[in-house]
Amino acid sequence: KTLYTQQEVNADRERRRTYSCVWLKDSNKVVQLGSEEISDVLISVEGNGKYALGLNDDPYQKQRSWDISYKVDAYLIEVETGEKIQIAEALSGRPDFSPEGKFVYWFSGPDSAWFAYSIDKKKTVQLTDNSKVAFYDELHDSPSLPGSYGIAGWTKDDDFMLIYDRYDIWLVDPSKELAHNNLTNGRAQKRISRYIWLDRDERSIEEVEPMLLSFTDEESRASGYYWFNIHTGVKNVVQEED
Repeated sequence: KTLYTQQEVNADRERRRTYSCVWLKDSNKVVQLGSEEISDVLISVEGNGKYALGLNDDPYQKQRSWDISYKVDAYLIEVETGEKIQIAEALSGRPDFSPEGKFVYWFSGPDSAWFAYSIDKKKTVQLTDNSKVAFYDELHDSPSLPGSYGIAGWTKDDDFMLIYDRYDIWLVDPSKELAHNNLTNGRAQKRISRYIWLDRDERSIEEVEPMLLSFTDEESRASGYYWFNIHTGVKNVVQEED
């Protein structure tokens, strides 16, 4: 399914390919999660979760000879049994787990939208639709699908996603029960705000504490930092440079 030259380059790696397994200490049992088809496996909660995410790009390898977009079928795998269910097909984007492993989320290039799959509800919801603002790269100018602006992260207990658009940070409920909330409102002033991780060991954002954000004026390039209280909307500038 791949070009011969590509097979040559990958030959040594393919000969050494291994597949992810878990050892269940209590039952002294080994469960194989990966396989020849599902070779890319990620276990939730930093390897301690109940589920794993398996990606299969085999059906789309031949297509990649003329289409550079990355496509996969995504499977949710139960770690203790190895049982799997398919949660997405021909997904153009790389899915990941939320920090607590309650959701699988991804940005879909063809839809120019964010999606989340609830593991408890076994349901996929489209989180953004670009009706108010674009969540895809507005300045994308190549003959390919535009990417996203990324996310700041998830809040504690996987309650909310903090998704970027070109300028702002949006608080988004992954269950879609609550309406989106634009936290920074910088589009009118063309001011870009981004979240700064002060502790890289933290897996999620504590929303009850002030968040440190950077800001950049898109036209003047003036920049700085401010503390933002997500509940009151108060912004306290700590540094600004012209």
